[in-house]
Amino acid sequence: MIETKDYFTKSAQDWVSGAYTKENSIGYTRARLASEAINKYKPSQKLTICDLGCGNGYFARMLAEQGHTVYGIEQSEEMLKMAYSSDDSAEKKIEYKHADIRNALNLELPDFDVITSLGVMYYFETDNDIFSFVKKKLKPNGIYVTSCRNKLFNLFPGSSSNQAALNDSELANLFREVFSLANTLEVSSLLKFVEYFKNAELPALVQNEIRSNNVNSGEKTKELLGRQHSPQDLARAAEAFGFIVDKIWAFQPHLFSARSADENAHQIQKQLSEGLMAFCELPIALIWSSHFLSVLRAT
Repeated sequence: MIETKDYFTKSAQDWVSGAYTKENSIGYTRARLASEAINKYKPSQKLTICDLGCGNGYFARMLAEQGHTVYGIEQSEEMLKMAYSSDDSAEKKIEYKHADIRNALNLELPDFDVITSLGVMYYFETDNDIFSFVKKKLKPNGIYVTSCRNKLFNLFPGSSSNQAALNDSELANLFREVFSLANTLEVSSLLKFVEYFKNAELPALVQNEIRSNNVNSGEKTKELLGRQHSPQDLARAAEAFGFIVDKIWAFQPHLFSARSADENAHQIQKQLSEGLMAFCELPIALIWSSHFLSVLRAT
């Protein structure tokens, strides 16, 4: 397992501040997408859900507020302190467990309707530990929801990861996978894209980003990056444990390939790129998105 305990112990507050402060932040976005996916697959049901690597409990609280019973498993004591410190009334529906996911099968836990691991899989050296837990603890007809760093994004011009991938033996396979994506754009998605820019009030948006970043400027903790998956990588790992990938949403889109050291420019670019979320359910969106979320089910 890629070392994470020290990182999330020392950097818990910085990480949470970066992941949840804005509506286009990665933590907020993947939690929203995962919640929508669960409601789509299990509508109008009160579920028993396990959130692997629950962090500060943000997503666990979101689920509990919807009436679900939630178990959160987290190895970082600092993250759990933040989860416990919440005075949210939904807390009574959440049971937190301080444990390494690799040892989670030793915990006293029920079987689950849904298991989630958002932003967790890429910190493991293999997918086996998580899939072993899911296979053992997921009820028949249950779903597993996970998010991954998108290996296909290495091919996007300007990706900070693509330079390393250029010498990777997988490069030809990545190109083949990209070419296999459906390139059909739906009218409804194009209309959402246009509507985003019509309603975004861009001059005010830009000024808000500049003011926000000037106030919050300062040294940031270096991000701990882990493994990447392509959709086909995830599908192969899932197949070995009797699961299939049923649905994918791409997120963290990038409208431009240009990069900037200026935080204002970077955040404005991110905000503009949010318009591409109109296409997040289309395979082609995997080309310009650095992450994807998947729903898996047993075969």
